[in-house]
Amino acid sequence: MLNKNQIYTAVIEDYTTEGQGVAHVEGCAVFVPNAIAGERCEIRIVKAARTWAAGRLDLVPGLLEELERRHILLEDVDGAVAAVEAEKAYFVDAESGHRLGAWRPRNVTFWVEYTEEDGRWLLHDAWCHRMRVPGSGGVQENGCCGEA
Repeated sequence: MLNKNQIYTAVIEDYTTEGQGVAHVEGCAVFVPNAIAGERCEIRIVKAARTWAAGRLDLVPGLLEELERRHILLEDVDGAVAAVEAEKAYFVDAESGHRLGAWRPRNVTFWVEYTEEDGRWLLHDAWCHRMRVPGSGGVQENGCCGEA
């Protein structure tokens, strides 16, 4: 059985029918939301059972409480980082070296600020908004103020 909050290195081997990445660590199947098959990553265990475990991205101290205050789900943050990385659709802050990217899976845009440290993604901050920005893609621009 794996230990909760411990970090393990593994390769994402496959996907579940729900699209979660699957890795195997010490004989346990580890399910990682929004992971990419073939990716070698550091996985923090968030739930551990005898034959399986659930893993996720790493967060800087205090960020979980801030995300809860902002009503942002960890699965949405994981999805944002995975989508931004898959598309290489991020900016790099010249001063901090942090990556910044956005993902809009539905009527909410999620922004994530993260770095790659020791082979794992470390989330520094995340935000979300429901605003539609004309010209940013995905919005028809006929009508008032970019409304469809």
